[in-house]
Amino acid sequence: MSAMTVQEIVFAVLFSVVLVFNIAGNSLVIYIITNGRGMKTSTNYLLLNLAVADILCGVFLTPKFIIQPFFRHSVPDGVLGEWLCKLLLFCNIAWMASSASIFTMVCLSVERYFAVCRPHNFRQRFSPKIVKVLVMVSWIYAVVVASPTFVFTHFSRESFACDMNIPGHSIFILIES
Repeated sequence: MSAMTVQEIVFAVLFSVVLVFNIAGNSLVIYIITNGRGMKTSTNYLLLNLAVADILCGVFLTPKFIIQPFFRHSVPDGVLGEWLCKLLLFCNIAWMASSASIFTMVCLSVERYFAVCRPHNFRQRFSPKIVKVLVMVSWIYAVVVASPTFVFTHFSRESFACDMNIPGHSIFILIES
C-alpha cells in the first residue's frame, strides 16, 4: 500500500466533516417534516425529497475521497471489484442523487413561483398528490440519466481503479445535456 499524499489526507478530513454535517442537517429536516404537525405540505414534500437526495449524494460521493485512498491497490478483482466500482467507488449513486436533487430544486422554484405569482390556482397545480408524482418522476429521471454510468463503469486491472470507457462517457454527457 502506497502512502497517502497530503492532498488526499486533507480531502479525506474535509469530506468527513462535510459528510457529518450533511447527514446531521438533512436527517433533522427529514425528522421534522415526517414527524411535525402541519408539515405535510407540497413545499415540504419537495424539501423532504431534496434532503433524501442530498444525504444519498453525500454518502455515496465521499467514499471516493475518504475510503479509496486507503485501499488504492486493494480493490478486489473480478465481479466484486466491478460492483464496488459501479455502486460505490465511481460515485454513480451520488450522480444519480444529484440529478434528483437538481430536478427537485427546479420543481421547488416553479412551485414557489406559482405560490407567489399565481396564488389563485396554486393549490390545483401543486396539491400533495401532484407533488408526490413529481418526486417519483425526479427519481425516474435520475435513474435514466445515471444508467449509462452504471453500465459503462468498470474496474481497470491496469490502474487498479474504476474507469468509464469512452462510449459510456459520451452517452452520459449526451443525456445530461
